[in-house]
Order: sequence, then C-alpha cells, then structure tokens
Amino acid sequence: MCDQSGEYMPKLPIVEIEYSSLMLPVSDLTSVMQELLTTFEADIGSVALVPSRVRPGGVFDIRLNGKTIWSRKTEGRFPEAKEIKQRVRDIISPEKSLGHSESAEKKVVEAEFSQDEKKMDDKTAEEQRRYFGVL
Repeated sequence: MCDQSGEYMPKLPIVEIEYSSLMLPVSDLTSVMQELLTTFEADIGSVALVPSRVRPGGVFDIRLNGKTIWSRKTEGRFPEAKEIKQRVRDIISPEKSLGHSESAEKKVVEAEFSQDEKKMDDKTAEEQRRYFGVL
C-alpha cells in the first residue's frame, strides 16, 4: 500500500467487533470504536462493526487482524474499555502508555510491592515465628 507521494506504507492492523444487537446497543459499540481510534490513531487502520448473523444471541467478540483478543463467551462478561485498549496495545504497540487508564492499577501494584520490601528485624521475625508456631 502506498501513500499519496508513492511511499510504501505498511499495512495497519484491523480491529473487528462482532456483536449481537440483542446484547449491546450500537451506541455502546461506537464509544468503544471511538476509544480505540482516539488511543491508536496512528497505529490501527480501521475499526469495523460486524453484526452477528451466524450465531444468534450473546455474541461479542473482538478480533485484531482476524485473531480473537476478547470473547464474551470465553471471558464470561463484557470487557471494560481499558481492557480492550490494553489487549490491542499489548499486540500492536507494547511500549505505548495508555495514560490514566493504567495509572491507578500501577499505583496499587507499586504500593503492594513497597509493602513487601519492608524488612523486619530479627527480634520481630522471631516473635512472628513463635506466634505462627514455626519455632
């Protein structure tokens, strides 16, 4: 594929959202499309809505270049927008930051890690071992 100047442009990934209108209104799907197009403006070629005609009821699958990255049937629920963006990002642009949608999770993980780093002195460790019956 070439741009207007004749320069070669690599083919960009295509996201497909297969859905059943019985499960989710199209207006909800357009917000997912908007999130993906805004976040990955330069990284994806298109986002397509694919109404499910073969499998009636309950269909909500998201594919990236034909590979399923989310299936409501497999996951047992609908995804949050940040989950979709994380899965797309992990495949097409792993180094890309998703900004605020990741920052809260990262802070929780960092807080848990910093708690694990705290060391106890020998006396406290001995008291803990006695308390839990390890000694």
